[in-house]
Amino acid sequence: MTKIKWFDCMLTATTDLFLPVEKQLFLSDFAVTSGLRVLDVGCGNGEYLSRLSRLFPRWSCTGLEMDKGIYEYARKKETPQLTFVHSSYEDYTGKEQYDLVLVRLVAAHLRDQGHFVQWLRERTHRHSTVIILDIEDAEESRWQDNLPLFSSLYRQIRLPLRRSRLLRLRDSLSLEARSRGWDNQELFHYQAAADTADTKHLMYRYMQMVTAYHYGFPLPDQREEELAQWLSNPELSFEVHMFGLLLKIV
Repeated sequence: MTKIKWFDCMLTATTDLFLPVEKQLFLSDFAVTSGLRVLDVGCGNGEYLSRLSRLFPRWSCTGLEMDKGIYEYARKKETPQLTFVHSSYEDYTGKEQYDLVLVRLVAAHLRDQGHFVQWLRERTHRHSTVIILDIEDAEESRWQDNLPLFSSLYRQIRLPLRRSRLLRLRDSLSLEARSRGWDNQELFHYQAAADTADTKHLMYRYMQMVTAYHYGFPLPDQREEELAQWLSNPELSFEVHMFGLLLKIV
């Protein structure tokens, strides 16, 4: 498979892992809202938003994705209630104000958090909710003794994304939001854990896709053996710790 196809598979694996938890924590309150206008910034292959659209068919959903290659995977999922736009947030020409904005696994990649938060203010109204979901900064340096090769790769991916040594990502986003009127904030901590047979297979699939994206497939023998041993040992687990920052005006 091509690298972009591995990226597609990796994004689908993250949806498999996180959507069940995030739906229950953050999205159930919106389930009965008819005509909810939803924007997903940095929607990737569209799998996450597509599943939300199927779960909540009365929502009107728009996904933005700046990468042309992965956008093509999203575009194939369009329906009358689900639209995808090939654009960065800076170049997005839509003027609609949204009731719910999702910023999932995107915030760490932002070059200018302040500019982005101001853009969010211009695309929302006083009753809107913004939900920012991302990996906890502490994950960047986590080490799993039973997964040394994957832990090393994980560090290699995450550490370059850190913008500040003084503030955690969630704290810098919170400060930027408060300075622009988002005074009603809630912070949640949650995790995806390989604590059942099903979730362990999902986590294995996720780790396999991350590794394949960087090293190709079949995986290098040592890496494949490490993941296979982890999967076969019922005593071993793995968790990805996340935060959810909810922003409201009122």
